[in-house]
Amino acid sequence: MAQKRKSYNVEISDIFEPEQEDFVIDKVVGFVKQNGAELKEYFKTTDTIVVKRISEEDAKNLCEKLKNRDLSVRMYDVQEKKKEREAETIRCPKCGFVLEFPEWRCPDCYYEFPDFGFEDDTTA
Repeated sequence: MAQKRKSYNVEISDIFEPEQEDFVIDKVVGFVKQNGAELKEYFKTTDTIVVKRISEEDAKNLCEKLKNRDLSVRMYDVQEKKKEREAETIRCPKCGFVLEFPEWRCPDCYYEFPDFGFEDDTTA
């Protein structure tokens, strides 16, 4: 059975200047579905872009090209990020509701989680 190839995302943020926008568009246009004009329009509403599911080599090369430009560039493994996110969520065993943060009971069906630990605020 073929082994799955690792996929990486590259998050580029703090894109404030028009020169930075043009530089980033030039570097990422081959990795995203949008063309240059669509990306120019996209950057009118946000200062961050995420290039998704590229190979490790492409991600490293892209990060290398973008460094020393006053940009915040972050590369991460898609599977590790997914596991991280799943570890933070809890699914209610009674109704299946997904809680983003652990609570003592389900807000949907009021099932009380038996292993939820309250933090004791009292200092004796």
